[in-house]
Amino acid sequence: MIARITQLAAWALCAASSAALALTPPKDLDYSRTVNEPGFVFIPRREIDRGPVYFTSFTEKVFPPTPYGDLVSIRVELTPTAVEDGSYKRTIAHPRQDDLSSRLPRESTACSISKEALARFAHLPAEIQPRVVGGSYPQLCIAVFRMLPEEVDGFNTFLSTRLVLGIDYDVPLCEPSSPVVTTGAFWTALNSELKAKGIGEQQGFRSTLPLWRAVGEAWSLASKKPELIPGEKDAEVLEAFLDKFDFNAGAKTLSEEEQILSSSTTLCIMKALKVTRGQL
Repeated sequence: MIARITQLAAWALCAASSAALALTPPKDLDYSRTVNEPGFVFIPRREIDRGPVYFTSFTEKVFPPTPYGDLVSIRVELTPTAVEDGSYKRTIAHPRQDDLSSRLPRESTACSISKEALARFAHLPAEIQPRVVGGSYPQLCIAVFRMLPEEVDGFNTFLSTRLVLGIDYDVPLCEPSSPVVTTGAFWTALNSELKAKGIGEQQGFRSTLPLWRAVGEAWSLASKKPELIPGEKDAEVLEAFLDKFDFNAGAKTLSEEEQILSSSTTLCIMKALKVTRGQL
């Protein structure tokens, strides 16, 4: 038992330490209701119909040239194809019910201008080189190209035959078949034991626990009361349980609110959504 507790504690420390470095799928989504459509994936949250929409296909929109001093500026926007053709609104009953903040991983660089497009303007000063200037819903990003007036026709021809904005990123998600378990009963029993032993600190609804002791007590409880763990998935349930905590690497503590720990969690079977377009 001691060896097994030590093994699990070592695993938990590694998992918690790397949590800030690795992208993890949202655990509050109902993956069993995943909707795969041409151009986007919609996954509602548990018990409600609202959830994130992840677009997978994009269209370049080229705007007419506008004056920029002695130069000309052309704006190119990358917009979800499902928004452009209206299929997004036809499929999802309530437009904008998606969670805009989670459409893209924060760590990703959503858009890049192709090397071939950049090479066309290598002769221009650095301050007017093509650049991505961000985007706002529904645009994934906006790129600005500045050039001499006599270069406009050639660039428009170039745009008609090539993609100038590329994307390459992964959205971490779970298989629709990923099982869902409730960790609430486990948390209630563990919290009672920890309080009885005077382990951890309690401030309102928030509990802070020393990492090693919390993992050891959790495994001990799972061994004494296997009915709290469904089937053969004891380690996965403990992983899902510990995954709900905030990890403080410096203090080596775990903390979370009890009301959150009473919810269900997904034992995720990883399935990343790969989104690519063009040549970066």
